[in-house]
Amino acid sequence: TIVLLLGMVPAGLAAAEGAARLNPYLSLACAAHFLQPQLGDDGEVLYEGPRASASSLGFYLERPFTIVTEEPGPAAGTLNEETALEHMRAEHPVYLIIDKERVPHWQRLLTERFHIYHQLATCGSHVVLNNHQ
Repeated sequence: TIVLLLGMVPAGLAAAEGAARLNPYLSLACAAHFLQPQLGDDGEVLYEGPRASASSLGFYLERPFTIVTEEPGPAAGTLNEETALEHMRAEHPVYLIIDKERVPHWQRLLTERFHIYHQLATCGSHVVLNNHQ
């Protein structure tokens, strides 16, 4: 029975990965797969949301990303909103993944500060923004 149970582990993991890829509402895999070929050597990814929600992004993106939160703690890899806006000023590509409900907020912030708003993709309940078109 132990051999049978151990044999089911790969099947269970494959099913979980398949569900994550097929259902972008449960995972950030769609956003990661969209961004991966666009990042190049110097692309930067910011994700606005809780660290727990970003776990799939870390798995699929294959590179570090920064979490944007209202109150960044002492943990590395977090920024507040104001610092994230400063990152969006960079010469290199910066991609910001946000929840769809936050689009009006970020659209207002970006257009007030930079007079641009680039929405590149929608992945389930998330939207990918960019500082350069």
